[in-house]
Amino acid sequence: MDISQSDIENILREEKGSISLATLMVKLSLQQSNINRLRLTSLIKWNPNIKRTYMRVGTETQTFYYLKQAIEEF
Repeated sequence: MDISQSDIENILREEKGSISLATLMVKLSLQQSNINRLRLTSLIKWNPNIKRTYMRVGTETQTFYYLKQAIEEF
């Protein structure tokens, strides 16, 4: 997995809002596997520009990510 923090930030900037982990993985062309989820969330966790929020979707709670400065611009 050769994904950089700037790759993640660029996708979040293009989305102009929050994005789920599954959608982020699709945009990064990553296979939906547990190891890829762990690696990606680890990259996101240590990035001070990326924030997360939790939303209820149907019967489950999902994590959505967004850029901190994108929210501050509004």
